[in-house]
Amino acid sequence: FWKIVPQELLKAQKRVAAATNVLCEFLESNVIIVDDVSTPREEKNVILFKEFKEEMTRFCLEWTIQVPSRFTPSNSDFYDSQFQANDIEVFMPPKYKYKGKTYTNQYFIRGVNIVSQEAEDY
Repeated sequence: FWKIVPQELLKAQKRVAAATNVLCEFLESNVIIVDDVSTPREEKNVILFKEFKEEMTRFCLEWTIQVPSRFTPSNSDFYDSQFQANDIEVFMPPKYKYKGKTYTNQYFIRGVNIVSQEAEDY
């Protein structure tokens, strides 16, 4: 099968696999806390998608890993399998209060927290 697949498809598959490995490494790092899958939805941590992406970029630069350029809320191909396996959800409510500020039409991630923010939340 792989011998007849167009080269562009093979290259895309390799890019997705490499990028997913970066995400997997990041989720398993000491930079991020992934909520336990048994934690009730309403008790899970929530952070801005933008904050998650910024922290992952720092992680990649620190470990000299290529920063995934296609990690956007609309490109679920990049994160779907890892997020589903860890019961992590990307969502965009019309309004959401976060850290004392109301955000409108912003993407959030439920089910993770950044270690540096964990101390700030308590």
